[in-house]
Amino acid sequence: IGDQEDAFIDYMKGFRVIAACEGNHEARITRATGTSPMRNITRTLAARQNQPCTFMQYGGYLNVKVGTQTYRIVFSHGEGSVTQYFKLMQRDFPDGDVYAGGHTHELTQGEYFVNSPAGPHRRILTTRTGSYLAFPSYTASKPSTGGITAPGSHILWLRYDPKQATLEKLSDRALAAA
Repeated sequence: IGDQEDAFIDYMKGFRVIAACEGNHEARITRATGTSPMRNITRTLAARQNQPCTFMQYGGYLNVKVGTQTYRIVFSHGEGSVTQYFKLMQRDFPDGDVYAGGHTHELTQGEYFVNSPAGPHRRILTTRTGSYLAFPSYTASKPSTGGITAPGSHILWLRYDPKQATLEKLSDRALAAA
């Protein structure tokens, strides 16, 4: 477990990580050992970044301020089917700007316009962050890929003028620069 924690922390170099949550695999480790790998990771990242990195065991709702803009980010490891996951998140947190989850080990993103209590025809982004899988059967063949910052991973860019969040795929070139 320690080696995987160290590898994850190394992969995060160059990124500002503000929060992390447990997934079902980490939760199993926590139940078996009494120690949460993600809690350890967030403590280490906070110390290395000299900035807070919050452990939110089940996910959470973050207000991230960029310039004068505030982005509402909803994240959770998730559970269940791909088709229902974001609908349930939007039901529970209708004013989110960005919804992020994992669980199904897929790498997807979407842009939608929704009518919600937060406003009509409001733009939202969704992303599944299971980017550490290099191909669909990867976990059957190898325990780890060498990083969640693999080409194809999603990077969330928050801009302040005008308010616009975008999800872009990390390219080989961006990786080399990190």
